[in-house]
Amino acid sequence: MPQHASKHAAPRGRKGTAPADHHPEVARGATGRHRRERLAGRRTRVPSLATTAIAITAVSAAVVAGPQLAQRAESANATNGKPGATSPVDADAGKAPAPAKKPHALIKPPRKDIAAAKNAAVTGDESVKLTTTTLRKIAAEKASRSRARQALTGDPKKIAASLLPSFGFGQDQMQCLIPMWTRESNWDLHATNSSSGAYGIPQSLPAGKMSKFGDDWQTNAATQIKWGLWYVKSRYGSPCGAWEFWQRNHWY
Repeated sequence: MPQHASKHAAPRGRKGTAPADHHPEVARGATGRHRRERLAGRRTRVPSLATTAIAITAVSAAVVAGPQLAQRAESANATNGKPGATSPVDADAGKAPAPAKKPHALIKPPRKDIAAAKNAAVTGDESVKLTTTTLRKIAAEKASRSRARQALTGDPKKIAASLLPSFGFGQDQMQCLIPMWTRESNWDLHATNSSSGAYGIPQSLPAGKMSKFGDDWQTNAATQIKWGLWYVKSRYGSPCGAWEFWQRNHWY
C-alpha cells in the first residue's frame, strides 16, 4: 500500500471483486426484496377493501330483513308454545269474555194499566216490547174485567147468574137458587137472623166464614154469593141439590 494512501480508504475484498455492500447481486437482491414487500402490502390492502364492502352489504341486508325475521321468529314461538310467545288467542286469553247479547224478550206489560204499556212503547222503553197482538190481548182482558166488575155490582141475582159458570154451573141452576135464597134472606146482603146470627144473602153461619172469598164480606154481595155457591157445591153438588134439601128441611 503506498504511503500516501489514506488509512481510511475503503477496504477491498478479494482480488477482482467489489465489497459485499456494493455487489451487483446483493444490490439486485435488496431491490427485489423491497419490491416484494411493497407488492405484499398492496395485496394485503386489497382484501381489506373487499371484506369491508361485503360487511357493509351484510349489515344493510340485516337492517332490511330484520323486521321480517323478527316477525317470523314471533310466529314460530307462538306456534311452538314457547314462553313469552304472544299470539292473538293468547292476547285475548286474559280478557273477560264479552257478555252475550240477550235477545229482546216479549215482556207483558202490567195487566191493570194498558195506558202505561202504550206509553212505554211510545217512549222507547226497551224493557217493554209491544206487538199488535199483545195490545189487542191487553185490551180484550181489560174489557173482560170491566164487564166482570159491572156484572158484580147492582142486582145480586144478576151477580149470581154471572158467577154460575165459574163454579161449573149452568144458567138452569138459577131456577133453584132464586127461590132458596129468597126464602133465606130475600137477597139482602145485610140480612141477619136474630136468633142464630146467620148473615148475608146465603145466611152464612157463622158469618165470618164468608171471609174465605174476601174481607169485604159484610158489604159486598159478590163476595157473599161466591161463598154461597162454593158452599152449595161442596155440600150438595149444585144449587138445585141444595134447594131440594131445603124444601124438605127448610134450611140447608
